[in-house]
Amino acid sequence: EMVNMRQNLLTPDFILIGMLEQEASMTVKLIETSYPDNKNLSNQILEKLFLLQESQAKFEGSTIQQIQSSAETETCFQIALQESKKLGDKFVGLDAMFLALFDKRVGHVADVLSEFGLEYSKIKEDIEIMRGGRNIDEKDAEGKLDVINEYTSDLTDLARRGELDPVIGREKEIQRIIQILSRRKKNNPVLIGEPGVGKTVIVEGLAQRIIQAEVPNSLMNKRVKSLEMSEIIAGAKMRGEFEERMKAIKDEIISAHGNIILFIDELHTIVSAGSGAGGVDASNILKASLSKGQLQCIGATTLEEYKKHIEQDKALARRFQPIMVQEPSIDDTISILAGLKPKYEQHHSIKFQGETLEAAAKLSEKHITDRSLPDKAVDLLDEAGSKKHLMLSHIPPVIRKLENQK
Repeated sequence: EMVNMRQNLLTPDFILIGMLEQEASMTVKLIETSYPDNKNLSNQILEKLFLLQESQAKFEGSTIQQIQSSAETETCFQIALQESKKLGDKFVGLDAMFLALFDKRVGHVADVLSEFGLEYSKIKEDIEIMRGGRNIDEKDAEGKLDVINEYTSDLTDLARRGELDPVIGREKEIQRIIQILSRRKKNNPVLIGEPGVGKTVIVEGLAQRIIQAEVPNSLMNKRVKSLEMSEIIAGAKMRGEFEERMKAIKDEIISAHGNIILFIDELHTIVSAGSGAGGVDASNILKASLSKGQLQCIGATTLEEYKKHIEQDKALARRFQPIMVQEPSIDDTISILAGLKPKYEQHHSIKFQGETLEAAAKLSEKHITDRSLPDKAVDLLDEAGSKKHLMLSHIPPVIRKLENQK
């Protein structure tokens, strides 16, 4: 990149360019997490840096071997070392280097970050949240952090940013999860119910309670991370790659010293996941840690899949405490729809009448027989809202043609 820009001096700009050019880098994810309203923020900063470098381009026949660090870059490295110590790290990670770039002593790159509204305090706070109490105390520790962030989504972080839907009428199930998680042994709940009854929503409700400090002290400040099993499997092409990723995720959760609760939707998939071509399946990778209490997990599956896969593995079944999740009644479904109503009204730019909620619950129960409440009622409400919005925003071809002629 430096040769392309005809530069022979390594400045802090290039450090940030290198961080932002990798779309899956921790720096890009951090910016997206901290400033979710602007999904293109990283690219905008990158474009600004490119423009600045092009305007200052200097090249006098230097080769890549002759590239030297500027005084600002040396200062940046020293500040990054200080930042890593503040974070409790033994090695300098990219997040510590990113924090160093906010310091005015490293040159105009700090002004660029400020120009786009990035704040040191906000970024540092989100780094600590993403880490969940973990430190970089070995050379490949940052790679492990990337693995867990790449293959899990943080439900507590989504709750903190208000991106989860409100949870209505599941207090009993949420309280039962809290009770099981608070046990000394066999403290891994598994939600069992038909598709669409709201198993995942119950776990989201737990995440919201943690953020609202409505949980016992033992669960305060814990993070609920949802494991994306399908992505781990889909991306693992080489023999042993799946096991390596699962072990890295497991090790990072253990190193968080109980601050992370792992949520596995479709829990039954861990029994066979990764077992092809002589590999070890995910359940065997997690079993020992579950039995020792090193790792806490919430599962979700259907009764059929639980009996077929989990119950058949006695050692795995012993690690979990079942919680049966029943389909809500029509009245409860109407209450759930009432809680979700403002978000769907905002999304579709329309208003739902009270009778609409009742009709969605009753008609979906009567005519959609292969799915469960409240999911099918929510889908019906969403579909109706989408259709109404399109009808209201539709412009007849004749009028559109006249507008284009103006």
